[in-house]
Amino acid sequence: MRKFFILALLAIVFAASLISWRSGDSPIQMIEQDYRNSLNEFSNSVLIFKASAKSSSLDQLKKDYINLRISYKNIQSFLEYYSPQAAGDFLNGPPVPKLERNTAVMTLLEPKGIQVLDEILYGDDPLKHRKEIIEETDYLLKKFNDVKTRKPRISRPTRWNWPKNEMPEIKSRIF
Repeated sequence: MRKFFILALLAIVFAASLISWRSGDSPIQMIEQDYRNSLNEFSNSVLIFKASAKSSSLDQLKKDYINLRISYKNIQSFLEYYSPQAAGDFLNGPPVPKLERNTAVMTLLEPKGIQVLDEILYGDDPLKHRKEIIEETDYLLKKFNDVKTRKPRISRPTRWNWPKNEMPEIKSRIF
């Protein structure tokens, strides 16, 4: 019985290693593909939310909004890393006015993005604000498509190849 158990365990480990090894993609390619799939999923969820905003009930609109938030959370870490200004200012920034960056003139920007939709949707009588919801969704799609066209460069982490006995000397001065 014990030999059978060990043989079965080895067979399971061998099968699992074959299944995980079957893919010819590198981990970086798999991450990029997952990122592209998540971007498409978010874009589709925004389009579904926009269609729902035109004619659906409040309950359906809130369900579609929750799906939109979940799909955004799937790409948020990538967006925050590769495009922090777009993610923070245009897609999911706080619903407060902010100053435009990198300009000589101080320009106040109105809040836009997912959190503004959140305030409208969970505020007083959101069905009266369908036009605003659709405008915010159009803006969200426009800014998201701007971000989506930029291809992030996902690379391997740098490895330090120091000879075994020659670590670099780190000098510091203590005052």
